[in-house]
Amino acid sequence: MSCARLVRRRRFFFVNVEHDLVRAYFEENNFLVSQVERSISEITKKKINLAVFSVLNTDCNENPQKLNFRVYTGDLNRIRNAHVTLLSWQDTSFSNGLLSSDTKLLKFFHQILDSNQKKNDSNSLINSKLDNSAFRLLVVPALPKIESKCQELFHYLKSIGFDGVFTLSSILENLLRHSITSNLSSNYGVFHLLKLLKTYGLATEPQLDIFNN
Repeated sequence: MSCARLVRRRRFFFVNVEHDLVRAYFEENNFLVSQVERSISEITKKKINLAVFSVLNTDCNENPQKLNFRVYTGDLNRIRNAHVTLLSWQDTSFSNGLLSSDTKLLKFFHQILDSNQKKNDSNSLINSKLDNSAFRLLVVPALPKIESKCQELFHYLKSIGFDGVFTLSSILENLLRHSITSNLSSNYGVFHLLKLLKTYGLATEPQLDIFNN
């Protein structure tokens, strides 16, 4: 095989770190996880399909009637099953600049989620083949800092069918906290990386999200 052909083939091989983080997070918290929709980014064509994971907690008999919209790790033991959509850095055009402007962040969410809603040709982002009894959750890179903007985002997400939202930072925080003792490091390279970072003192255990919000 020629070098040119090898390079051409390697160009289409992607390792999505955030996909592994979401999988590892739910598996570490005793969920069975399957990816029901593949996330494919065609950068040149501006096509973005968000990944959707189906998660099942066999220790819980049924979902509660209502879930706090801002979901934390402590809420997971109350969830029986959910479809988790990942809005990641890697699959979208999310950048550091959006973290400094709530207005730009809200605009970004509308652009990405509205386009996916139209792509699915439905009033909901959740594909019709998925279990309608499951919670519909969204993982986002960040939330607006101003409370009114945050509530505006929550209202929008509820209007398009979501029941709750996680932040990627809370997922990372939980995985970092359990990285030393977890048995998942052999299954996920990103989990092993967190373990190494913590072992060598390059990452310190963060405070709980609840104290930062």
